[in-house]
Amino acid sequence: MWVAPQEYDLFIQVDTNTRGHLQWYNFKVSRAHKGTRYKFNICNFQKNKSLYTRGMKPYVLSKCRR
Repeated sequence: MWVAPQEYDLFIQVDTNTRGHLQWYNFKVSRAHKGTRYKFNICNFQKNKSLYTRGMKPYVLSKCRR
């Protein structure tokens, strides 16, 4: 969901075959402009015991066309 220029709210769907857990996420960005900063807010990622609370960072993969 668009929030502001270059800022988006992302909402995770419940994991399959769980009791409402939200653990994994994957999304793709297309038509991004080089040198422009984008902000993605993961809004409903709520887990009391998460590695993110211990400093873990999301993995980002960038595929640039040359």
